[in-house]
Amino acid sequence: MGGFGHPVKHWWLTLLLGLVVFVIGLLIFGYPGVSYVGMSLVFGLVILFSGILQLFFAVYAPENMGRGWLIAGGVIELILGFILALHPAISAA
Repeated sequence: MGGFGHPVKHWWLTLLLGLVVFVIGLLIFGYPGVSYVGMSLVFGLVILFSGILQLFFAVYAPENMGRGWLIAGGVIELILGFILALHPAISAA
């Protein structure tokens, strides 16, 4: 048996995760404007990361898998991700 072993042995990890999520929830309720801008920034970064992954998959895709479409989609997502990450107000709108 690999991994972490029996889940009861590491019960404190679930407790720690719950406490972190609870604190984040309190911060979101306390600062809704800042958290909204933060979520907009995360949205742009996720699209940017998705574009990077799509270009990575395009490089290692087999020849008959439509690499051109993967590259085109990756470039579009990269451009959109850069724009949204640099200007979170655009994605918030």
